[in-house]
Amino acid sequence: MKVLKSKYNYLILATTLGIYGVIMILQGGWSGDFWEHCAVVKELTNNLANPTNPMIRADIPHAFFSPYSVVVSLFSKISGFSPIESLEFFAFFNLIFFLFSFYLFCKSLFKEDYNIIASISLILTLFFWGNNPYKWSGFFHFTTLHYVLPYPSTFAMALVFLILAVVLRDIKQDNYYFLSGIIALNSVVAITHPTTVIPLNVSIVAIYFVYNGYSVKKCFLKSSKIIIPSLILCLLWPYYNLFDLLSGNTADFHSDSIELYKGFYKRIWPLLTIIPYLFFYKKDHIIDFLLITTTLLFLIYIGGYILGVYGFSRVISNIMMLGHFLIAYIIYNLIKESRFKNKIYLTILSVAFFASVIINKGDNYHTFIQVFKEKDIRYYEKFSFLKTMVKSDDLILSHGLTNSMIPAFNGKVLSSGHPLYWVDDIVERRQNLNIFFSKSTTDSIREGIINKYVADYVLLDHNIIDLDKSTYKWLKSKGNSIYKKDELELVKLSKTR
Repeated sequence: MKVLKSKYNYLILATTLGIYGVIMILQGGWSGDFWEHCAVVKELTNNLANPTNPMIRADIPHAFFSPYSVVVSLFSKISGFSPIESLEFFAFFNLIFFLFSFYLFCKSLFKEDYNIIASISLILTLFFWGNNPYKWSGFFHFTTLHYVLPYPSTFAMALVFLILAVVLRDIKQDNYYFLSGIIALNSVVAITHPTTVIPLNVSIVAIYFVYNGYSVKKCFLKSSKIIIPSLILCLLWPYYNLFDLLSGNTADFHSDSIELYKGFYKRIWPLLTIIPYLFFYKKDHIIDFLLITTTLLFLIYIGGYILGVYGFSRVISNIMMLGHFLIAYIIYNLIKESRFKNKIYLTILSVAFFASVIINKGDNYHTFIQVFKEKDIRYYEKFSFLKTMVKSDDLILSHGLTNSMIPAFNGKVLSSGHPLYWVDDIVERRQNLNIFFSKSTTDSIREGIINKYVADYVLLDHNIIDLDKSTYKWLKSKGNSIYKKDELELVKLSKTR
């Protein structure tokens, strides 16, 4: 127990994780939403006051126009760093901020021996998952952490820990300055990553319930002083209306999020190890807070599935993280009181933990060895030519991964594989893009698509697109090939077509 209580436990663990994170950030190798965030930063850097949609050629806002993205874009403009370099810099910042606020939250919640509980919590968050944990933004297990470090979701989660740490530390505070600060930060979380404000506000409600004598009245009065004004404050955000975002055409977002309901029981089974402890634990504010918050979030998760509001599935990450805090606290209590039944329970928890690590050994090993491998970043550096060869508002028809990368460098695309809010014809755009690059499509239909959207270029990646010779010949007749390198070919379409 003396070793476990060392005041350097968390520092050593956080430093080790920090070194790992820094190596992975320096190597690059970004994927997924990273390129859309790059496009957002590029657009805000070029036109902060009145940005257009960074992905498609339309005067429509983008849901990633958040306080976080504004700060990154200002940094990019002042420093002269590219959007990619700026996001990499903020990946460093988010890593430090996340580890620091994680520790502060544990210090405010657990009060005693918080160092060891924070250390155990972090280890569990990284590794104590069921089979094949979700690799989405907002998840912080070992196999996905390095990918999500530049994302707004990571910044938002770090901010959640900071807010909860302050609320827990000053639970009796009710003055103007305290409330104003918490309200402002709550609004930043809501706009930066809307689904993350759900666990934040549920946690605030649970805190004021548990630490105010389990009084529903006091809980309602105190939590509403924070939650309601923060939501009203969100209306002042200049780039879009948060309530339009939440109440508008969100079918794209929900159809995307339904994936987080598939096989969830295989991924969250470690939480079942909590159940035996519930039969003999003594009344404890910490356990009550974590249990109530986790239960409420799980009800929201299930409710989202029943009601078809699949975006609520995103809280599964927070359910797991709160469960990890609770398991860490259980482990601490079991070790503190050396009893036979405690030793049996600790054995069960140990077996479950090592089983989860073994189940995911393939992903864990693959992630770990990436530290010793140099990433091949040519797959995205080869798009740098777009910075000088096209204009920011030029429409480029392309397909697959190439299509998602273009706006990060220069130009706009017809559609995006990721959810795009306020774009009413997004489904039609995706269908037309697929039709354009389908081998069975006639050239006359392709020409109709070019004319309908007034496309300026076609970018071919010959690694993934295999056009018929006749189609390729037709395309060349509609314009000129102005760039050809690294299997990429940019065809500038004639304006007299």
